[in-house]
Amino acid sequence: MPKDSTETQHLLLDAAERLMAEHGADGVSMREISVGAGQGNNNAAQYHFGSREGIINAVLDRRMAPIDARRAEMIAALGSAPTLEDLVRTVVVPLAEGSQRHSHYIGFFAQLRVSRCYSHLVTHARPRTSSFMDVRDQLDARLTHLPPPIRSQRRWLCGSLIVHAIAEFVAAPAEQPYERWDDLIEGIVAACVQILDGS
Repeated sequence: MPKDSTETQHLLLDAAERLMAEHGADGVSMREISVGAGQGNNNAAQYHFGSREGIINAVLDRRMAPIDARRAEMIAALGSAPTLEDLVRTVVVPLAEGSQRHSHYIGFFAQLRVSRCYSHLVTHARPRTSSFMDVRDQLDARLTHLPPPIRSQRRWLCGSLIVHAIAEFVAAPAEQPYERWDDLIEGIVAACVQILDGS
């Protein structure tokens, strides 16, 4: 049995992440999360997080914080003149590493991106993704030859490619054309560079 509320919250967050990765953010109730976390009280998720949006935000905060910190480290190591490939790599690598450590998170994140009700929660205009905002600004500075709407469209395409390629690799690695994480990462980076800077 959980010894304190913190342990209970971790169990609830694990259950929310796993269930929403499997069924989508819109397809899991707070009661199902409580049951999935092994709680005798079916209202435990509601009690600790208030709402489905509350528990989704808590999962994002828990997983994005180390990803954001890792990205910030990578950006700091780039120096003053990073290439487009360098910048794309700072987006891809931390998310791939986080997905290897916590395999349900990338499925949860991918489901959230296509949610009718909760996709707004993955917006990057939040403190927990400050390093991503830094990369976005640097990417825009290197793509000034493209009109702003085109830059925005291409960033969106890259975001979808990154998240869903990693999610599919985690869910069914044997069915994907890449055999190793390193090869997958390199493939994603190369594709994104072409999308961003291609004519």
